[in-house]
Amino acid sequence: MSLLSIAGATPSDDGFELKSARMHDTDYLARTPSVEGNRRTWTYSFWVKRSTIGVEDHLLFYPIAASFPYTGLLFDASTDTLVFYDYSGSYNYQMKTTQKFRDVSAWYHFVVALDMTQGTAANRIKIYLNGEQITAFATTDYGTQNFEGGVNRATAFAVGGDGASAGLHGYMAEVYFIDGVQLTPASFGATNTLTNQWQPLNPTDIKSTLTFGTNGFYLPFSNDALATTFADSAFGHPITPVNQTYIIGPKLGTSAIAFDGSGAPANGYLSMPDSADWQLGGGTGAFTVEFFMNLSGLMTGHGGSPSVMGQRSSGTSRWSIYQSRSGLSFYSANGGDGTVDMDTSDVVINQWYHIAFVRNGDVFTWYIDGVEDTSYTDAYTIPDVGALMYVGYNGDTSYGEFDGYMDEIRISNVARYTADFTPPTSEFVSDANTKLLIHSNTTMGSTTFDDSSSSDHTITAADDAMHVAPKIGAGMAAFDG
Repeated sequence: MSLLSIAGATPSDDGFELKSARMHDTDYLARTPSVEGNRRTWTYSFWVKRSTIGVEDHLLFYPIAASFPYTGLLFDASTDTLVFYDYSGSYNYQMKTTQKFRDVSAWYHFVVALDMTQGTAANRIKIYLNGEQITAFATTDYGTQNFEGGVNRATAFAVGGDGASAGLHGYMAEVYFIDGVQLTPASFGATNTLTNQWQPLNPTDIKSTLTFGTNGFYLPFSNDALATTFADSAFGHPITPVNQTYIIGPKLGTSAIAFDGSGAPANGYLSMPDSADWQLGGGTGAFTVEFFMNLSGLMTGHGGSPSVMGQRSSGTSRWSIYQSRSGLSFYSANGGDGTVDMDTSDVVINQWYHIAFVRNGDVFTWYIDGVEDTSYTDAYTIPDVGALMYVGYNGDTSYGEFDGYMDEIRISNVARYTADFTPPTSEFVSDANTKLLIHSNTTMGSTTFDDSSSSDHTITAADDAMHVAPKIGAGMAAFDG
């Protein structure tokens, strides 16, 4: 299995919190029912946000072993349409929409409702999008009456993947499976009369009115951010995350900044024009560079070290914070004035850290979660690089790009910390010493970034750098297909 994560937190308009999960490649969640359920009648409801188009994204695959009959629900790689099918050497039923789902900034709510006992073919399979029944299909085969498909067999199945190589690139939230009943979207959502937007119902209300049946479940992804356990909130059925499936949410505020380090070089980053503010501490003075960080992966050697931030005009005029093996490093070169190269202790993936790199006098110190990690003394002059300033990259194509999440990024011209401290629990407030301040308090998929310091630097997002926030609640399951 791969990594399922839950990310971000945004209260709904009704004041309750819901969460979601981010998926990658071969990431998925798995469950193995102990007994067979109703294989003719069931409902599957979920929210999904894609992060990549033109790939095969599986939303449900039953069973993982792909023994006949098996059922799949996916976004097609060549058309980006939604496909739902059951297969036993040939298709037992198959539905393919004409609508293409290519908006990577949008949350979609789907309900797939099955009742194969229906005498009228069109009533056997109903698929809904954001409260409305989909009626336009490129392929329509409702199957034969009373057919028993792959779903609800007593064997392992996958949510957010196919159990092999075709995972979901994106996020899922509020996943319900109802065994034995064909429902409509009204059981899961409603139109907000103020915004005219389709939104989830309060899960407490949903659970109190629904009968989940033998194998029904509900995945709220309501664990604390970056948890790697997934609880079925309906009956406590065991749900297993495969590979790097985990829960991710913003550290502070309502969203976090996602950097997709899967490409090379610099697949997603922020850039800012050159400024005197980027010569840390004016060269020899005090400064603090700090941020919350969550890594999606670790490197095993120096080659292509993922960059967190920095500037570079040449190999002898640069500064950079980057991932070095299992920790972080600060490296700076200033021509004939030498270099500074400092490493931290190891960090792990899927965990939020507060990172601070501080200069106080001639002492350089790394702090991790408020605790001094390493220090180094040198009367070194940070160069005035004269180049773009980057976050998620450092301007050197021999380095990789940051793969993970960041929040509350601040650069100051003062030593904010000179001894162990308690990491911040609220957003930073700009003051006279703040030279850069990037919050992340916005909507899912936004690529607008503001500098909240008085310097008001212009920030440009490149490629896949964006804010991520759950559809609802404090987190979301992330599938990085």
